[in-house]
Amino acid sequence: VADGDYGLQVIKTANPTNPTFVGALDAIHQATGIAVSGDYAYEVVYGSGFKVINIVDPRNPVYAGSYNELSEVNGVVVSGDLAYVTVEGSGLQVIDVSDPTNPSLVGNYNTPNSAHGVTVSGDHAFVVEGYNGIEVINISDPINPTLLWYYDTLGIASGAAVSGDYVYIAEGNAGLRVIDFSE
Repeated sequence: VADGDYGLQVIKTANPTNPTFVGALDAIHQATGIAVSGDYAYEVVYGSGFKVINIVDPRNPVYAGSYNELSEVNGVVVSGDLAYVTVEGSGLQVIDVSDPTNPSLVGNYNTPNSAHGVTVSGDHAFVVEGYNGIEVINISDPINPTLLWYYDTLGIASGAAVSGDYVYIAEGNAGLRVIDFSE
């Protein structure tokens, strides 16, 4: 769990009716997002960038690497050796995490608005932009992501999930919007 000022919180959910605290790693600033893949957690910390955390021992997570050139980070998702990070004012950032001790920026797409969250499905990144809806970005070439289409939601887009040909958008003041992007 990305737990704000408390950073990474590791919770065991083997018994969903009785989750238990396992370990933690404090954040320097406000932890705003987390993604887990394999032995690593990828954390975005508002004000201090992108962090890679070794979670082989979940009772004792430790920092493995970081990319601190990003400041106002909000969302993160990992697909393969790439992390997709959203940054207010500079959109989608693509970070190579093939060497977790030395993550590096490989590409970006500067969205025109304030990127808050991201989800990935195949060659598409869905960037949530608050009052300005959602942008679908082609990430088949992670060095040069390109805009495919944009959808202006009626409400404040605060999150997105993809299943099959549908993107589900949580709109803070307008409920759930479902969009078919198969065409």
